Amino acid sequence: MAPTLFVAIALAVLVLALLAFSRATQLFVGKFERGAFKLERGRCPPRLLDELADIARLERLDGVRLSVVSEAGLPRVTAQGAISDGQLQQIRNVVGRFDVARIRRGGRRA
Repeated sequence: MAPTLFVAIALAVLVLALLAFSRATQLFVGKFERGAFKLERGRCPPRLLDELADIARLERLDGVRLSVVSEAGLPRVTAQGAISDGQLQQIRNVVGRFDVARIRRGGRRA
């Protein structure tokens, strides 16, 4: 087997393993659009979805992508888009009231 082919195969396997690992820690992904929250991937308890929808409506969030992953056994929230530090902190406070196991059990699936 040529060395370059071996390196290419090893690199592809590594990338696939990293992608699989990142998906394993991902709890859910959603998007705030026009004051509403839409779950795009993963599971989320209905009560958490309702609270995120309330924040979306009250804060008039639009064009913000939300990602929640499991990190060290706790949910970690990241957001991309037009969102203030205060709005992001509100979301972190709400998500932080739910443990990882409860989010994984979810209820609603994207």
